[in-house]
Amino acid sequence: LEMRLLVSANARLCFVPLLLLLFLGLCRLPVSAHCTGHGKNQVCVSTNSIKLTLPSSGDPDPLPLTITGSKPITHMVNIQPIITGTTSMSETATHFGTSSQQAVIEDLIDQIWAQVGVDINWLTPVTYFSDFSYQGNPGNNNPRPTTDLNIMVLGDPSAPLHTDPTVLNMFFTNITPGFSAGSNLSVSGLAFVDDNGSAITVGDLLPTFLNGQEAVAAVTAHEIGHNLGLPHIVESFNLMQDGNAAPSTLGENLSAAQEATIFTDDPLFLDGFDFLIPIPEPTTALSLMAAFVLFAGTRRRS
Repeated sequence: LEMRLLVSANARLCFVPLLLLLFLGLCRLPVSAHCTGHGKNQVCVSTNSIKLTLPSSGDPDPLPLTITGSKPITHMVNIQPIITGTTSMSETATHFGTSSQQAVIEDLIDQIWAQVGVDINWLTPVTYFSDFSYQGNPGNNNPRPTTDLNIMVLGDPSAPLHTDPTVLNMFFTNITPGFSAGSNLSVSGLAFVDDNGSAITVGDLLPTFLNGQEAVAAVTAHEIGHNLGLPHIVESFNLMQDGNAAPSTLGENLSAAQEATIFTDDPLFLDGFDFLIPIPEPTTALSLMAAFVLFAGTRRRS
């Protein structure tokens, strides 16, 4: 028995909400008209696509991540997963699967971001029962309006957003804004560029096998990249590559130029740089501890 599956993916397009959101008061300013620079109101849509052949024995051979090694971890990004569900509490969106499946996916995401010395720290997920956040408005979610992300992040006072503005809020939904309902073998995502907020939809089956876990990790890491200030790029095997690229050129590389971008601060606005939390060097921490012990010993003798 041979089973072929197509995981919807790597088609990415950018969009900037203008007059409507300005009218609603939900627009972050300043507004940029392009998705290729730092802008407080840019939104990029991305999905990740792989085609796999499953033999009768089960999981296909894993597709290794296309990364360029790792660097010492110097910064951390904290992410608050918000798992949405129906208002009736009868259904919830898929997260990263079981605890063991979640560990694999999170490790893959860490491998991708370790290329630029960044660790991704996942906070304890919270559940939010809201029909709108879960799948939008009935009759207007095929596809779901991309502007729904603005409402979820900016216009819903009940949403359990983290109180720390430097923690990224990531909604796990049943239908990603900008998309129609996907299959249980698809993963899609939508994120603000250089700003806080994203939405991910994970097909139920993807966390159950390695290639599916890698697809989820790649899309999730891609959306984190948008939050940190990275736009789409046309470059083979790059994490932020535009989805029009040939499937054979897809990958998870991060370049030196992209590293420089995420570590460039906009002093006037909260931007992607502000989500990067410095991690003290071990030598510094040990020096502080030694100084404290010495000080405590001196106090006891005096």
